[in-house]
Amino acid sequence: MFPGASSEEDVYVTHDGVVLDEDKYRAILFKINDDDVWIPRSVIVEFDGDSVTIPRWKAQELDLE
Repeated sequence: MFPGASSEEDVYVTHDGVVLDEDKYRAILFKINDDDVWIPRSVIVEFDGDSVTIPRWKAQELDLE
């Protein structure tokens, strides 16, 4: 579960490109380089259901670069 989430309903999990009701979730779970990475919605610049764009500083913070 995403750190800081109060329940499973506070997170948004992608599965096979299916986009759920993302407005009610605080983070999205992505599979990046075989690792599960929680990305807070507040830093997501663009999300098309399959890929995500986040600021460079957040990518560095998450050790994705």
